Amino acid sequence: MDASVRQTDRVVWIADHGNYRVVKMSDTGAILATLGGFEFVVAVSVNQNTGECWACDNDSNKVVKLAENGSLVQTCTGFSMPWDVSCYSGDGSCWVADSGNYRVVKLDANGAELFNVSLTTESPFSVGVDENDGSCWVGCWESVIKLAEDGTILDTNTGFSMVYGVSVNPSDGSCYAVDQTTVTKFDSAGNQLWQTGGFSQLSDVSVNKADGSCWVSNLGTTPGGGSIYKLDASGNILLTITGVVANASGVCVSQP
Repeated sequence: MDASVRQTDRVVWIADHGNYRVVKMSDTGAILATLGGFEFVVAVSVNQNTGECWACDNDSNKVVKLAENGSLVQTCTGFSMPWDVSCYSGDGSCWVADSGNYRVVKLDANGAELFNVSLTTESPFSVGVDENDGSCWVGCWESVIKLAEDGTILDTNTGFSMVYGVSVNPSDGSCYAVDQTTVTKFDSAGNQLWQTGGFSQLSDVSVNKADGSCWVSNLGTTPGGGSIYKLDASGNILLTITGVVANASGVCVSQP
């Protein structure tokens, strides 16, 4: 399950894959809209300016755009196991981790493909847009890659194992990435600032732009599975929450 919060009104969009739907919910938990008909919806990303939402359906190989009221606006096909989406609010474009085709695709606000970036043998699992300049960070099978707004590869960091989550801090352009066992922070140029290890089956990360702390989710039935962690801006573990969820597959910070 994935979630994306629109910061102006705290409305949250949820990829409710167990119920084959996307849900729009108020900050008090009231359901505002639902859209069904998905097979395995794995990710959502809201446009902070318009309130529209992008979602990707991994099993049916499609990406869809929803209006602010939850109605279907656009269906985009031609993907293979799309794993994540990230909307750039500056122009309404959407980046797609097209994992089965080993590429990242950028769509315009109407769903037309602008270009794609081939990653050869690297499957992308996560994408995160920097709202400052429209660049995009990509978490892959073994690497973390930064792309310019036009798709140019700016930086590549290797040595990872299934990077399922990336989150960009808009205050400074830094990126937080999680693979199965580590949380890593990069500066805006792609230099590694710190790495905290000792985890198992990490699934997602979300940064708090106010103080640089981040929340991390832990997926699985192995020891530690279903835990949520909070790390400070230097990578120290501040908080561990267990016994709340069985399989924590996503986290999302509501920014102050």
